[in-house]
Amino acid sequence: MMQDVCVVDTTYHKVMRELRQAGLDGILLSDLANIGFVSGFFTEDSFILISGQGKVFITDSRYYEVIEKKCPGWQVVCVSTQKHLKDYVAEYCKTWNIKTLGFEEDKITQGLFAELADHLSGVDMKPVGTIVKHLRMVKRPYELDCIRRAARAADDAFLHVLKLMKPGVREYEIAAEIQYQLKKAGMDGESFPSIVAAGAHSSRPHAVPGEYKMQAGDFVTIDMGAKYRGYCSDMTRTVVIGTADAKQKEVYDVVLTAQKKAVAAVKPGLRCCDLDQIARDSIGARGYGENFLHSLGHGVGLDIHELPTVSKNCDIALEPGMVITIEPGVYLPGWGGVRIEDTVIVTEDGCEIITKIPKYLVEL
Repeated sequence: MMQDVCVVDTTYHKVMRELRQAGLDGILLSDLANIGFVSGFFTEDSFILISGQGKVFITDSRYYEVIEKKCPGWQVVCVSTQKHLKDYVAEYCKTWNIKTLGFEEDKITQGLFAELADHLSGVDMKPVGTIVKHLRMVKRPYELDCIRRAARAADDAFLHVLKLMKPGVREYEIAAEIQYQLKKAGMDGESFPSIVAAGAHSSRPHAVPGEYKMQAGDFVTIDMGAKYRGYCSDMTRTVVIGTADAKQKEVYDVVLTAQKKAVAAVKPGLRCCDLDQIARDSIGARGYGENFLHSLGHGVGLDIHELPTVSKNCDIALEPGMVITIEPGVYLPGWGGVRIEDTVIVTEDGCEIITKIPKYLVEL
């Protein structure tokens, strides 16, 4: 996937501004999502090195030709048995007079760091793993269009599998069908392995679909997303096989009320921790506070979980163009659980909900 060249050039200049503010001469990117964000091309087993003197894509023979064609304005070099990553980084640091080099400490192995540090004479390597991640928080129009497209495909796939859910159907059968429907719709695939959790399994926020056969009276939680041109969507709905009982209706209403309050509160300037607290207070007031086990949500984009985190520990203020999830849940071990999740785009005066599946309790 290749973005518009002028968009990529603008991103490069934003990265350079951040480097100057951080007192860096250059940065070595190894996070594949960040590489795609900055260069416009998504690949594997590659690195990019950026400084005020230029930008170079360091890849291997599998990708060299296509990157050279798809990334105008970039120097492209190919690692080999004769010339390794450390050799190219050392060469360009010397040519471009890079004395202070940033690197992504969460995306590089200790072995590679040691190898680079030993090879880069006179270069001070500094961990700056969030520089590009912070730039990714506010999405560009192109990115928002990709995320909306992914969300539409996920909505369609969910409506399809809803028709297949009945007593006797296994969790993994629904998960496999979701994957097939998304590929059939032209998506890159799933933005993460779908969660299909039925019965008591629905009390596990990250349950893995297994051989359990759905039964009448089961809650079934489906957490799923599509990926389109590298960009993710995320949505969760909880339904009932058959008729819901009084407790299921109560717990579902607790979660739905909190979810709606949080969505309604989204606006520029609101801190993520305060948004999390709105949902937490709502659930706590109904007596289920200890059963809300995770943060309210997270940023969505090139990664399914990215900045900002919508949690009690994040004081980042929302801005127009940010894409976040709102996903409160209540989980009762041995009984089941409910999670309801939308992906929303922060707007100038609120938010746009891009996951369109209705949120009333569906009884199948």
